[in-house]
Amino acid sequence: MTASVPGPFVPAHQMLQALEQRDLSAVELLELHLARIERLNPALNAVVTLDVEQARRTARQADEARAQGVTLPLLGLPFTVKDVLETAGLRTTAGFLPLSDHLPAIDAPAVARLKAAGGVLIGKTNTPTLAMGAEPDNPIFGRTNNPWDARHSPGGSSGGEAAAVAAGLSPLGLGSDAGGSVRIPAHFCGIFALKPTEHRIPTTGHIPELPGMPRGLRHLATLGPLARSVDDLALALSVLAGPDGRQWEVPPVPIEPLPDVDRRQIRLTWSEDLGLPTDEATTTAIADVAARLSKQMMVRHEGPLTWSVTEANEVGMALFNAEVPRSAQPQSGEREVTMREYISLLDRRDRLIAQLETFFADVDVLMCPVVGTPAWTHRTPGTPVVMDGEEYPYWSTALAHCMPFNLTGHPVVVVPVTLTAQGLPIGVQLVGRRWGEARLLAVARHVAEVAGPVGSPPAFS
Repeated sequence: MTASVPGPFVPAHQMLQALEQRDLSAVELLELHLARIERLNPALNAVVTLDVEQARRTARQADEARAQGVTLPLLGLPFTVKDVLETAGLRTTAGFLPLSDHLPAIDAPAVARLKAAGGVLIGKTNTPTLAMGAEPDNPIFGRTNNPWDARHSPGGSSGGEAAAVAAGLSPLGLGSDAGGSVRIPAHFCGIFALKPTEHRIPTTGHIPELPGMPRGLRHLATLGPLARSVDDLALALSVLAGPDGRQWEVPPVPIEPLPDVDRRQIRLTWSEDLGLPTDEATTTAIADVAARLSKQMMVRHEGPLTWSVTEANEVGMALFNAEVPRSAQPQSGEREVTMREYISLLDRRDRLIAQLETFFADVDVLMCPVVGTPAWTHRTPGTPVVMDGEEYPYWSTALAHCMPFNLTGHPVVVVPVTLTAQGLPIGVQLVGRRWGEARLLAVARHVAEVAGPVGSPPAFS
């Protein structure tokens, strides 16, 4: 490999530059990733289904198209997809035994858009059963390991995707997030992720719900990219966003280019814990990056928020339980809500959205933890999480910092900022105004530059 050919950990947009400059072909880039998957994936179990022959055909077609002068945003770039998004002719199991041999007839719109933009689908990545939980483990494929330390979880439910991107098996991944499912894995694995504004990207073709069943989860959930830079997130969003003609909640809101933002004019507010359980390593990391940012931006430490994180979590979990089928829920015993109770939840949601939008009237970005701790060791969902010697409930610890922004639908970028003394990544959530992804991503780019890179997992370098 020459000096001009990108290594496995460079951002996707740099790989695309190398393709454009003919430093390597799409076929060569694909083969580099397939070789890494063959060599390294057995230790991770991140990529669970490959589509090698079709990927090779698509890569050859990408090279032919480029030779003919065709330009597409992702032309020749390999990518992977969480195994809950339907892929035409390629099994989509969601880690659910009855779907072990499920072969969808068509792609989910988000997958189709990545392909139409010239992307080369390598395969599917691991998830908890029906994407429920923060540990990618299921009876079909087993457990995925964190590339920074195999004893630790990569998070969930897009943990297979995050592990693949972090380990250099894939330069770009597509996951989903209804309670932290792209953000928690990005934080645990030291990469970037975007949870866009609710309804910015259609979730059509996402499981759950099971194929052929009515769509119940109409709030909270979105799809989002996982990558190795903010610019990669912005590129993916420009391809993924927009109506699909089937999910009518998705409005035709245009994607704006990232603006030039003067760092000195950025108004960043930060909280080291949101009033939720957070360990010392995480609070120290956030305070440290806030101190560095304060030399270049207008930074304010936030006391108690003007809106209730506790209520946002309560309403978010209740709304999730109301909309997701009983058979797909991790916690049994929840009773069906009445229509009156459901309408009341939506009313409370509206009020919390309005309060958070008011908060952003004089703030560009809220910076806060993703989870109260770095990656925990592998555990059965429901097993308490230990932070600084104290035990905390699994579900509230895993979701508590993330669920509020699923409830309100605000966009969030995760940026890795440091490593712990044990070598585990810590990321931060950067939250912005609804539909304000362009400015949020522009600010996130500055935060990433100040924080500096956390590097790549040593065992996979």
